[in-house]
Amino acid sequence: DGSSPLIFQVNCLSAIRVNLNFSFIKNSNFIKAIKNQKLEKEIIKLSKLTKNRFELLLWVRHCLMYFHKFEITHSKQIELNMINEIEDGLEISFRNEIFWIPKINNFFDISQEST
Repeated sequence: DGSSPLIFQVNCLSAIRVNLNFSFIKNSNFIKAIKNQKLEKEIIKLSKLTKNRFELLLWVRHCLMYFHKFEITHSKQIELNMINEIEDGLEISFRNEIFWIPKINNFFDISQEST
């Protein structure tokens, strides 16, 4: 194609540098912070909705991702029959473990007390 070996080498180095930069950004704390902020917004939005089974399931899935760092693929495996309401929150049974999350009302009562 007529390009010199030097130009080809520079292009390859640029491609490597871009891949390294993308890998660094993908694994950085910045991305984790952005994901957490997005989850926080979703949790707040869900707290304002009318409570029904579908919204409860969304609440549980988002809280598991936020508080227990569940992967989205695992959170989507949660079903209503895995959720047990207790006095101070919700217990979710998943893969022989019990995970606690706040009830919608409890979460906002606590967060408002600390402000």
